[in-house]
Amino acid sequence: MSVSPRLLLFVECDRCKRSWSIDSDSLPAPIRTQTLTCHACQNQFNVSQGILNHFCSENIFAAYIIKSSWIETGTTDIQAGQIATVNFKTTPAKVFKIFLTPDRLVILEPTHISTKGFNIISSTSAGEPPTSAIVNWFAFGESEGYRAVPWKQALADSKSYELQKDSNMEVVTSELAFELFIDEFLRNKLRLRPNTMAWLLRRTIEEKVTLWYAEAIGQKLSERFEREHGAWKKNTKEVRDGVVHRGYQTNLQEGKNAFKAVIELISRIDEDWFLR
Repeated sequence: MSVSPRLLLFVECDRCKRSWSIDSDSLPAPIRTQTLTCHACQNQFNVSQGILNHFCSENIFAAYIIKSSWIETGTTDIQAGQIATVNFKTTPAKVFKIFLTPDRLVILEPTHISTKGFNIISSTSAGEPPTSAIVNWFAFGESEGYRAVPWKQALADSKSYELQKDSNMEVVTSELAFELFIDEFLRNKLRLRPNTMAWLLRRTIEEKVTLWYAEAIGQKLSERFEREHGAWKKNTKEVRDGVVHRGYQTNLQEGKNAFKAVIELISRIDEDWFLR
């Protein structure tokens, strides 16, 4: 099965932590406000909250979902010890990562990965007889003609650092992601002459979220989204400054808090960013 990269959304239940993917074509607009019901615990939440839950979880897909503009998924049958070939239905410009999930205990590895497809090599544990299995696969990459978005790449890098348990770099790249996001937001909203915009982008982040955000929207960011702005300033900006300027050593929870504060504030400023 091939799924359009801009339509495949991953959500997580905040109660039981079950995660799954949904095709946004099955949901009416506005997609972010539609209510989902967890099949495991019957908890209800909207799409936007489910997506944030997934991004803030320890799911290894999260970093690749953030930065990918091309995704395909599918299933294939394998016989342990033999090579299986998977051909993509669409052609990406790049393939970032292949994830394989078998329905039984076999050892798998994707190999010979290209923009056309990949091979799966497989085996069983020592002493175990050969067996067949059904493998679910997820391929993440970049679509042809897609312009990489720097703030999304930085946000994905931040999530990767979390999974590597490098909290200092998670904090630093979370703040970088937010500052790059604000630059793009102001560039799109203000439509200034190139020289003026170049001057604006050299201003401090404090100026951008007060004076220049107000110029674009009519309110300072702290007035428009007081709770989320406060969380970003306390958990991301101030902690990042401590790491960069004073050698502060963060812990894993501080890294997670920094990432969460940034992604929640971005989601308030641009509620549909995950659909683009």
